[in-house]
Amino acid sequence: MPFANFKLPEAALSKAQKADLAHRTTDCWSNISAKAPGRIRWC
Repeated sequence: MPFANFKLPEAALSKAQKADLAHRTTDCWSNISAKAPGRIRWC
């Protein structure tokens, strides 16, 4: 399972923004893993 580690200043994002970032990151990794090997396109 891929792992993403975001380092941001404290209070840089609201709870809603953090949740959105987590959902977008998950969607991005899901799209990457669905691609055939050698055809990866980074988000």
